This record gives sequence, structure tokens and C-alpha cells, in this order.
Amino acid sequence: MTFKTDAAAMAVFRKNVIPLRPGDNVQLQVEIVDIHGKGTDITRSANVTYESLSPWKLKVTSEGLITLAPDESFASGQINTMAGDTAVFISYQTGTLVVWNKVFISSAR
Repeated sequence: MTFKTDAAAMAVFRKNVIPLRPGDNVQLQVEIVDIHGKGTDITRSANVTYESLSPWKLKVTSEGLITLAPDESFASGQINTMAGDTAVFISYQTGTLVVWNKVFISSAR
């Protein structure tokens, strides 16, 4: 997908951001869709991994539960860096297939 301006790109990006307040959480539901359009829930599949791209402000469990709170290992050093957007990287891997996506999170005020 290409955009004529940065503003147009950001307008599309902003439609795909989940707003959370500090301490709030949201449960992801992840599906993989086959070529016929049939979706299969893979949220808790052993082949799915979730990784916070900003662990100092966002926790994510192996089951896709996102919490806007620092991971305990970062709680003391970077507690004042909670503002701004972050993301969770999601990957699904089998012997012949690798797919990934990101979910963007914004710290609502």
C-alpha cells in the first residue's frame, strides 16, 4: 500500500491503534485465513508468539493478553516513559509457513 502524503498514511495507521489507559488490558484474538476465506483461531496455538516492542511500558502474555503496564524487570528504571505508541509483534510459524503482523497500542490519557 502506498500513500501520497505522510498525513494520509498516518490517518490509516490511526484507525488500527488500540487505545489503553495505564493498567488496562485487552485480549487479542488471532486468526489465520485460508485461501477460501475460512478463518481458524490460532490465538493460543503453540506456533504463535507475541512480543512487546516496548516491554518497559507494555506486557503481553504467551496467550495474547496485553496490559499497558511495565514488565516487572523495567518497572523501576523507566516508569516515566509510558507515553506514546507501541506495538506487539505477532508471529505464526509452522514447518512451511511463517506469517507475522503487528498490533499498535496507544497510551490513552
